[in-house]
Amino acid sequence: MAIKRGDIYEHNNPVLPIVDSKMVCGGGRSVASLSALYALNDRPEQLAINVTRVWVVDQSKFYILIDLAHIGDITGWKVDTVELTTSLTYAQVKTLRDTSKLAVGQKYIINNYKTSGSAVVEPIVLEALAVNKLATECKSTLYPQDIIHYDIDDASIGYNFGKIFRRIDTIQNNDICTDWRHLTYTRWKIAVTAVWTIGNDYTVGAIVKDATDIYICVKTHTVSTLGSNWHKLPFINGAFVGLAYDGYPVYVDGTLYKVPVSTETEIAPMFRTYSATVYNNTIKSQVLPNIVFIGSSFHDIFIDSGNTDLTFNGNSDYIKLGINNTKLIFGGTNTSINIGIANTNSIIGNNNQNIMLGSSCDKVLIGNDITNFEIKNNVIGSGKIFANIATDYSKVVKNQGNVVILSYTDEYGDINILDL
Repeated sequence: MAIKRGDIYEHNNPVLPIVDSKMVCGGGRSVASLSALYALNDRPEQLAINVTRVWVVDQSKFYILIDLAHIGDITGWKVDTVELTTSLTYAQVKTLRDTSKLAVGQKYIINNYKTSGSAVVEPIVLEALAVNKLATECKSTLYPQDIIHYDIDDASIGYNFGKIFRRIDTIQNNDICTDWRHLTYTRWKIAVTAVWTIGNDYTVGAIVKDATDIYICVKTHTVSTLGSNWHKLPFINGAFVGLAYDGYPVYVDGTLYKVPVSTETEIAPMFRTYSATVYNNTIKSQVLPNIVFIGSSFHDIFIDSGNTDLTFNGNSDYIKLGINNTKLIFGGTNTSINIGIANTNSIIGNNNQNIMLGSSCDKVLIGNDITNFEIKNNVIGSGKIFANIATDYSKVVKNQGNVVILSYTDEYGDINILDL
């Protein structure tokens, strides 16, 4: 005859339960290994079919008892594929972690996660690895194809819910060191007012516009023509560029000049258009990079750590950037460009192919319509590395001290040497 109770049982110590779950028939428990799971064979009275659920630590899985006659081997158990999830706020999950009250193996949904500056709420799912430890790799409920790396303790400026520091789209194979789906960047509008006038005298560093095209003077001259005296910049007047609140920096012959900007700004995502033609791209920087892709076709681009303020203005593929490159702008249709380490304030013009710059280049300016252009092992601060050839030549570039010499064949078949 069953014993009836008249009230709720309580422990003498109000903070303690009256019984451990493992002592209740069918109760849950945790064991170290499968061997320990099978060792439960000596206490069948504590177990119940389809009720007993055991967390096996070295398997990182739950097992459910399905056959009392085979508690001591794998046929008596099945892996529980139903994930237990608990939806909480960021603050609630962090408190559970900080007070060692996480349930091992439990999936926790941070239901109010937002990246810095974004209005989009993206619930993310984390697993408890221990009572005080959460996995750094998690999933998104908005983008289930993404693998997310997340730090619940990162309190960088603007991050109130931890921080996503790496995001991988497993379908298009884009592996980028930030929350590129939601992070945005402030960019300044180019505003050149000086109009190029034929016949005027211009000195090195003069910046003019011709319609919407922008040119910087690379050679002082008395009769102006838009030829080898000028370098066409790879962005048009009115375009938005990166961190340029006081002018966008351009170096000519080692001297800094700033392309004028207005006070007008835009807030831009990393990918202006995220389409199926954006794939196989890797960015490893661990800083707020201000890297923006304007266009719809980018693939096989590798950007190493420490690169900042990069603009890809068009369609680019097979580009590799070494470490610590800053303020690079790529024009449209760039192919197979390899830039070594520690290049700064570089501008790569339109329609370039097979360009390779060596290590420690500084203030690099590459002209338009260049093919098979190679520079190696340049001296930092030379300021001499730029080309401004306006037609299609066969080019060989080699380093001679601090000066780069460009040899090319002109339209008449004559070989010319241009000392930059």
